[in-house]
Order: sequence, then C-alpha cells, then structure tokens
Amino acid sequence: MTLPRVYGSQKRRSSTAPYVEALEPAQVVSLRRWILGVAIIDFDIDLGPVFTSIYPPLNLASIEKENITFSSLPDTSTTNNLTTSHSFRIRDSRDAPESQLEELSVLEKPPSIDGFLYGYVTFLQVREPTSKRGYVQRSFTVLSYHPLPALFTEVSSNIAASYGRRSSGTLKKACEEIANWPDPSGGILSLNFCGTVLEVEMPTESYEAVDSRPKLRHAASVPRVRHMVAVAPSLTPSLVNAFSVVLPSMWSLWECLVLNEPLAIFAPSADVASSAVWWLEQLLHPLPFVGDYRPYFTIHDRDFTALVNKQAPKSGLLIGCTNPLLHKLCSHWPHTVHLSATPHLRQPKGRFALATSNLVEGFHSTTHNRYTSKDRPLLKKLEDMMLSGTNLKMETFPLLKRHFSDRATEFLAPFNRYLTTLLPAHGSSPINTSLKKFETAKFMASLKAHGSPLPFRTTAKRNEFYERWMRTPAFGRWLAQQDEYITSVLRNPTTGKRS
Repeated sequence: MTLPRVYGSQKRRSSTAPYVEALEPAQVVSLRRWILGVAIIDFDIDLGPVFTSIYPPLNLASIEKENITFSSLPDTSTTNNLTTSHSFRIRDSRDAPESQLEELSVLEKPPSIDGFLYGYVTFLQVREPTSKRGYVQRSFTVLSYHPLPALFTEVSSNIAASYGRRSSGTLKKACEEIANWPDPSGGILSLNFCGTVLEVEMPTESYEAVDSRPKLRHAASVPRVRHMVAVAPSLTPSLVNAFSVVLPSMWSLWECLVLNEPLAIFAPSADVASSAVWWLEQLLHPLPFVGDYRPYFTIHDRDFTALVNKQAPKSGLLIGCTNPLLHKLCSHWPHTVHLSATPHLRQPKGRFALATSNLVEGFHSTTHNRYTSKDRPLLKKLEDMMLSGTNLKMETFPLLKRHFSDRATEFLAPFNRYLTTLLPAHGSSPINTSLKKFETAKFMASLKAHGSPLPFRTTAKRNEFYERWMRTPAFGRWLAQQDEYITSVLRNPTTGKRS
C-alpha cells in the first residue's frame, strides 16, 4: 500500500499550499455548523498522494488523513483535461490527532452527527507540459458531518473553479460566506455563495422531492438564484447512461433495498459510483434506509477488511466502487450491479448471460427472485426515452423516483390500516398516547383479509415479502417513527409533524 504524504505542520507545508489568512475563532465555530473545512489533495509523481492542507486548520488523525487522501483522488485513465465531482462517506475517527505546532491555533473537531465524515470532491486534471506526466492532479474536498451531496458538491465545484484565478483568497472568502449562513434546519434556506443565492431545500422528517435537478434563474439586475434539493445526488448524463442497462431490473433492485440486502455497485468512474449509491439510498423514500452506505469505497478505507472479506456481507451494506480488484473480492456477494460507461438497453439472455454473469453489465443476483410485478408500460416508456435526446433522457430518473415512491406508499398501506386498530381508545388517559403492541400474527391476518395495493406476483410472495421486511431494522425504525408521530399528535394535535 502506498501511503499518502501528509503535511501536518506549517514548516512542512507544500509550496503548492500558500498561506491563507486565518478566520476569527468565532467564524470557525460558525463555519463548522455546516462544514469542517476544505482539504486540498495533490498527486505528486515522486511522493504519490499528498494531503497538502486543510482550511481552516483542523486536528485530524493520521489514519483519517490517509482515508480522506485516497478517497479524494479517483481512478482515471485519461491524460486530457478533466473536471469531475464525487463524494465519499468514511467512519469518523476518534483516534488521537497528530501533534500540531502552536502557531497553527487549530480548533478541535466537533462531535459527529452519525459517526461518519462526508467528503464532497471536485477533482481537477490539467495538462502541464512541465510535469513529468504531462498533467497535474488536484482535488478540493469539502468535509462535513452533513449528508447533503447537492449542496456541498456545488460548494466544492465553485471553490475549485475559483481557486486557480484567485488562489488562497478563494478559501477564506468561501468559508466566510458559509460561516454567515443560518443554522442548518429543515425547509427552504436562502444561502449566499460565490455571487449566487442558493435556494436550498433541506430535508425534513416528512421530506419528499420527486424532481431534484437544480434550477437556475437570474436577471441582469439581481444575483443569480439557484434552486436545489440538498440531499439529491448529481443527476448527470453519465449517471443516466450508466443506469440504462439496469432499467429492466429496477423492480428487483428496489426490492433488495427494501429488504435490507447488501449491494455492491461497480461503476466506470467515481462520480457515477457515488451518485448511484446516493440515488439508490434515496429511492426508498418514504421507507427508511437503515444500513451503511459508502458512495465511493476504496481498498484504502480503514473499514475495508471489516466490510469486504470472505464472510457474507453485512445486511444493509451499499457500496460504490471503481477498482477491478473489488469486483473479484466481492464475487461472493449475493447482489451486484455493473454499470456501463455507455448506454445499453439490451442484456444477453439465457445460458450466455449466466455463464458470463461476472462480465455482463446490469443487475445480478444469486438469491433474489422478484416478488412484485413490473410496470411494463412504464419500462417501455423509459426505454424509449433512453433512446431519445439528452433532455428527454434526463426525465427518466424523476419518473423512476416518483414510481417507487408510489410503490413504497402502496407497500405501507396495510401497515397504516393495521395501525389504526392500535390507537389508544378515544377518551383514554392523556398519559396513554402510545400505540398498542404491534403483533405480527394479527397484522398478517389483516393483510390476508384486506390485501395490499402493491402488485405482487402471488399471494405467497406477498406474505413472504411482508414477513421478511418485518424482520429488518428498517421496520423497527419505521414503527418507532409512527409511534412518535401519533404520540405527538395525540398530545398536541396542532403541532404534531408527520414522520
């Protein structure tokens, strides 16, 4: 393993990381409500990956810097100019940070929200005749405890685009603007950044967004206004083209996600891998995702041996990869998705597909037998759209998201019907506002009597699917959310919020 060269002190800082005027301590505290800082990662032909700097300075453990460094430099085979964006999710380190020189005045890292650190990367590859390889590579990585890929990809992209023109002043100005943002909260926030007003739709407990693509509007006399859904992954032609081969299997793929099955995504690039993982994680809504997801997972991740080994993969594990070695190491996983670099709508069938399943693009499973019926008219419509121009092709993802959101609602309908029988009796003590005990046998009897609006292939498959979901941690999370919501409404009907 090639370890990254880390410059942890000002005396050893690379010449490619010029001095940046420090923020006031109060600004740093305010900034870290949203982001921890912006790391600059370079690839040096002699030293390998280099953690050049982070602004504002931050105490990070060596293993954390290593993880950030390798996760920030995507695999690429081209020698041309290149700009890409991807994101990663790594375990937040509680290890002791490296020693720091006093002159850095580093503030300690605040506690994480969910035990993970998120990185939002803009990677630049620029032709440079003086370089030994003919080009230089640098990544700008926004580090945050918030899973908001659309918002922070926008931030990292703007910083990367501006850095070459104004260099070090870009980082200070960008961080000052973020420090002036209001506290993170649900709903729509107006955030000023780099001459644009970002109208950001932040997640709430009842959050749902079908069309998550950014929209830009401006007039000559007012700042540009850009609307975005903060949690939405980047929806690019590359991602849509890559998923074209998976369209016929989307119903099986959705079922695996619902049942908390492990899934490995193999993609042609880091941007497609990470966007695919974010998109699949959010495809479950309004069902909760309860698992571990890694939008861009590398063999250098500190959790690598715990997550990828000869044992069966953990339930609810969703990883995005580009390294061919991971394809071999995950060959025993029950479910894998192989995304294409170019759009395809037809897959090999029959014995050839089975014999070459490790090489064929698309969704592959050794254990899953589909429970629900496909919406074949929708599938035909989506395939026709994929053969059309780019604009119509980009409509496929919002249609799929809306379709599976409707399917999730249909799936939950029998549960919601049964929960009405668990409500406290009218006029009972205000102290007793919780649901009565959920009993699986009684729910299944209700399901048998009333059925489900979700189109299952057979009654036996319907019963098995519901029974399996009730054994997943997602069901426990969902039931607790319903109990919390009903309790809040019964205690205060005017302020109860839907979860």
